[in-house]
Amino acid sequence: MKNVYVQMLAFASMLALAGCSDHPQVPVAGADVEPAAVEPAGPAPAQAGDDGLAYASDQELVEASINQLLGDPAAFRSVFDQLKAGVAAGDRAAVAALVDYPLEVTIDGHARRIADATEFVASWDSVITPDIERVVAEQQFEKVFVNWQGVSLGDGQVWINGVCENDACADPPIRVTAIQAGPR
Repeated sequence: MKNVYVQMLAFASMLALAGCSDHPQVPVAGADVEPAAVEPAGPAPAQAGDDGLAYASDQELVEASINQLLGDPAAFRSVFDQLKAGVAAGDRAAVAALVDYPLEVTIDGHARRIADATEFVASWDSVITPDIERVVAEQQFEKVFVNWQGVSLGDGQVWINGVCENDACADPPIRVTAIQAGPR
């Protein structure tokens, strides 16, 4: 497996180079012709920073990483937005509907298996702790961590990924696959 950071860096470098239009002119011996100005074919795919380099937005990098490693970025964004809204509203049933069961959770430092949505709703206060609420509330989609295991919120407290339901694994539903305490 390739390192996601290296892939993102390479992708950002490609976007930066694609946005460059002022290539140095190399003098050719005996050429008296002034080079013609070259206009870019369209807008650069990234914006120039103070250092004059072009950078992909965090949104572009996240979506490109999800697309390359996991699937449709819009599907992940939808579950992310539903999770944020559900946790903010304390809508236990809505959040429970986003979860893949059985769900392994960490409660008070102990691993526990939650079998279904009914048990999730009953265990809400133990699973959706103030720390988990804070992580979900503060997380921006443009700043998530992405690897082959899914999309991570915070420091790995919540994970979202596609869940294969058959051998073909075509169009897997996107679900919350982990909720756990963060690093201490």
